[in-house]
Amino acid sequence: MKRLSSIAGSKFARLAGQIAILALPLLILLPGWDGFVYSPRASFSDLVISHYPNAVFLLDALRHGQFPLWSPMILSGYPFAADPLAGIWYLPGWLAYLLPLPLGFNVNVFLHLLWSGVGMLLFLRALGLEHLPALAGALAWELLPKTFAHFGAGHLSLVYAIAWTPWLLLAEQFAFASKFRLAPGILLGLLTLADVRWLAYAGGLWLAFSLYRFSTAGAGSPAQFTKAGHAGWFMRFLGWGQYVTANVLLAGLIASPQLIPLAEFTRLSSRAALTAADNLTLSLDPLHWFGLIAPDFQSYAEWTVYLGALPLLALIWGLAYRDLRLHIHFWLGVLAAAGLLALGSNFLPNQWLARLPGMDLLRVPSRFMLIFGFASAVVLARFLQANLQNRVKGAYFWANLASFGSVVFPWIIVAGLWALTGSPSLPYVWGAVGLSVSVMWTMLKKRGWASPRFLWIAAVGLLVLDLGSVAQSNFTYRDPAVVQTERADVLKTVQQEPGLFRIYSPSYSIPQQTAAVFGQETVQGVDPLQLKTTLAFLQGATGIPMQRYSVTVPPFDSSDLAEGNQEYVPDAGLLGLLNVRFVIADYALQAGGLDEWRVSGAVHIYKNAAWRPRAWVQQAAGVNEAWQAVEIRERTPNRLLIQAEGPGELVLSEPDYPGWQVWVDGNPAQIHTAYALLRAVRLDAGSHRVEFTFQPLSVGLGLFFGMVGWLWAGVACLKSRESARA
Repeated sequence: MKRLSSIAGSKFARLAGQIAILALPLLILLPGWDGFVYSPRASFSDLVISHYPNAVFLLDALRHGQFPLWSPMILSGYPFAADPLAGIWYLPGWLAYLLPLPLGFNVNVFLHLLWSGVGMLLFLRALGLEHLPALAGALAWELLPKTFAHFGAGHLSLVYAIAWTPWLLLAEQFAFASKFRLAPGILLGLLTLADVRWLAYAGGLWLAFSLYRFSTAGAGSPAQFTKAGHAGWFMRFLGWGQYVTANVLLAGLIASPQLIPLAEFTRLSSRAALTAADNLTLSLDPLHWFGLIAPDFQSYAEWTVYLGALPLLALIWGLAYRDLRLHIHFWLGVLAAAGLLALGSNFLPNQWLARLPGMDLLRVPSRFMLIFGFASAVVLARFLQANLQNRVKGAYFWANLASFGSVVFPWIIVAGLWALTGSPSLPYVWGAVGLSVSVMWTMLKKRGWASPRFLWIAAVGLLVLDLGSVAQSNFTYRDPAVVQTERADVLKTVQQEPGLFRIYSPSYSIPQQTAAVFGQETVQGVDPLQLKTTLAFLQGATGIPMQRYSVTVPPFDSSDLAEGNQEYVPDAGLLGLLNVRFVIADYALQAGGLDEWRVSGAVHIYKNAAWRPRAWVQQAAGVNEAWQAVEIRERTPNRLLIQAEGPGELVLSEPDYPGWQVWVDGNPAQIHTAYALLRAVRLDAGSHRVEFTFQPLSVGLGLFFGMVGWLWAGVACLKSRESARA
């Protein structure tokens, strides 16, 4: 018993030490991490534009005692619970709210990245690798520059989802050995709740890995757990299909709180009209493959492909050395598939694939390079394992030639660029030095010219220095006091006017995060999902064409927001129906019904003479028809209580959407759509108490099926434990 305790204690101590090693490089996140993260070359960050405003709105609603399912903050209102960027169904994301924001976001990213590294360490150990190679592979994955570039871009939910990828494959590795065959489904469901867009990438990797394990029919394959395990390939494949189906079904149930409302929202959104060309936006240009050699410091997230010098050398050796290639052939296949899919429209078969249902989840093909990076980390671990076990011996012609080429080729590029430009290219010098040092490491190991301890410390040091430096260049922090108050002076000016109203800016003159901090609702907005009916109305109200898909509303034809949309003339009457009292632009507007009210620096503020309140009663529909204001007695995200005088049509200046219900004097009534967008109800003569509530069936169904999924997972877990004890 003492011996067993001693062994368990030593294993725990070793694991704790490895986790500490994985945590130390992540301290590159520490300097300034109480600020908002940006890509160094970017003017905007998704964290600032989307995630932070959503968090401000969510926390404010919770403080007032309501869990928000609807948000009136942008786009004149939209279903908050259905928006993946709201993050309300991914419970680990709520850890960020335990600390002041944005510090909470950054701490949660640190925890997710560490969780990802630990998952990769355990996955590589489960593949049979020893501690040191597994640790190196985990570091290569944890410090992948592309992940940090996405962090810099503010892709918070994507970073959360990526962190679960090694745990998903670890669950697959142990699914049959532990007789808990539904473990991958739980991880796949959690990953989907974190960011549904990552489901297609990680789900594809999981399916490929699972099929590979089935096809090799090794230990722990589904063949051992089917009644006809030896009756032939077909029956074994049928067993695998049942296993996959059960896990996909469980994942779908667990992710139902997000998936069911999202499916309803997507059907009614502009995203439903995405074309094959839209699905292949941000395809990787073949020239970006040079980024494997030379890191693009401060890179744009979608074009980042750098793996590190040692992982790249491991990949080269894996292709050149036959004995090593036999151990990594599956991962070489993953690398090839991910690399081709990342090319998107630059690889002809992808244009056919983009037409398949559900391929809009793969709208950014370049993100397959994250899968590429995952596979390269496994290849690195296998390469180092071969070195550790001294299986890479002798003068192997192709491997030596590959090593020679990996040193000479980047230096030739450095010399050529130096001759052409008159100065050395830092990225190529960096890559050339890194590859040269990596090849030197293999030579020292091969010749036995240095102690194993020194060589392994050198390998880990090279990984951390190389990847850590490039990763750190891909993000920077900005002062929250500046970010949260950008254009606050303009907003304070308009908020001196009493009453409830929206603003509209064709030039993004009031940043979304500032509007959220000051509680100002807007007609414009930045979000991947927008209601088609809202866009159709806004096209007439703003004068700006909105046929093409854009995450910004209104869309911008110019990268300079102060110059975009100047030629379009807004319609004051239609904007008035949306409760727009002020139009704010970085340029002068000439539109009837808009009177210049203030000029604050370069910002022009116009008052809308056709402004209408948030709710009114009218006898006849029309922009110029008479109307009468009503009293909003109570207003929360999911409920509005209104006192109105009939007869007439009560119009609420918010989009109609499935799930909104209305009661007039305590009796259910019928909502109809006014002006092809707004919610309305007919009133008889007299005074009426009208209550609008948002109770979407999709959210209720999602929660019900989600509970079913967790109950199923719990029962399966208990049964597997009982089976293991038997």
